[in-house]
Amino acid sequence: MSAEPQIRQRRVVYLMGFDPRGSGFYHQLLKREASRSKRRKMSALTIGPLQTGEQFSQCDWQQQDGPGGDYRFAEMLDLIQPHFRPTPGAGWWWWLRMSQLMLTNIALWRPQGQSMLFNCFMLYPVVMLAMLLALCSGAAFGLAGLTQLSWLGWLVLPVLMLLTDLGLRRYDHKLYLHYLLGDFLFTHAVLSAYWPALEQRLSQWATQLADDVRALPPDGELLIVGHSSGGLLAARLAHQLQQQLAAEHADKWSLLTLGNQASTGLANCASPFHQSVAALTHAPQLRWQEVFAPQDIISSGRFDAGVLPGALTGKIRLQSALLRETLAPEEYRKMVLQFFTLHLQYLRASGTGYGFDYFQLLAQPSPAFSYQPRRTGSTSTE
Repeated sequence: MSAEPQIRQRRVVYLMGFDPRGSGFYHQLLKREASRSKRRKMSALTIGPLQTGEQFSQCDWQQQDGPGGDYRFAEMLDLIQPHFRPTPGAGWWWWLRMSQLMLTNIALWRPQGQSMLFNCFMLYPVVMLAMLLALCSGAAFGLAGLTQLSWLGWLVLPVLMLLTDLGLRRYDHKLYLHYLLGDFLFTHAVLSAYWPALEQRLSQWATQLADDVRALPPDGELLIVGHSSGGLLAARLAHQLQQQLAAEHADKWSLLTLGNQASTGLANCASPFHQSVAALTHAPQLRWQEVFAPQDIISSGRFDAGVLPGALTGKIRLQSALLRETLAPEEYRKMVLQFFTLHLQYLRASGTGYGFDYFQLLAQPSPAFSYQPRRTGSTSTE
């Protein structure tokens, strides 16, 4: 068996999840965590300044003894913003749309291929808003009963609903109800391909990346990284890239998904996503590594593509993030209930030198797909 080629130039293309903080936040995270990794002598990456662009913003990265290259952030903030915060009162319309999507897609609730904790996470905004609507209705029609004015309930109810929605907007940084509704509706757009602006952006990205792969030197590699719901987008982008490249370029690029939400693809409306994953898994050479963590309730856990129509099982390389080994025990105990902080751990340097380490993956001279986390030798069942 021939040895893996040595990589000297690695171009990383990063697709964020649903996050209005944009490329600037993720560049700062990358720079800060690379410095932490260097201080701990786990890798030696130096991250350059961010240069903004229309389709991609990018920074250079380098190390003394190992690959270097550039790190591109796919620009999608203009696509995220319309789903981020509804106009006052429109949160209830978002709730209706989300309830209809979730409750009419029975396939979402099949146990195969998804985490039950992630199901609870998806249900949280739907159930909470249903309870608030019940409280508003009870208060409005209770008042109507006390005053014996039957029409008063119908007049007071929309006022209470609007006031409730305004209160939720004010405290959404703690409750995350509007945020999660927008996240799931954006995910629906990614899965169902109904939004022309998003489809055009995907096509532009794929065309640019196909040109990049063709121009790579023999010791170059393109790595597409999708985090959270960005993993769904990354899979669809990888499919479009696959369609534009000849078979001889298949070993020049790979796909890495971190904390994926791929079980949302079980929805009946997600046929474009089904087609993308099926096409990827039928390719003779697929370099797709999925990193999951059972403790991360914002991801769907261990995802096997075989649960989707037309996709082949066993074609995605599944790898646990091994969070219990990555973090010191006291840090893990502190973080386990900080759901959004834990969800970003995939992009952070290892605190112990063990488990999945994003920066060790980027720094290694072998292809990214061959990365193996360093284990402590414990009997972790993650």
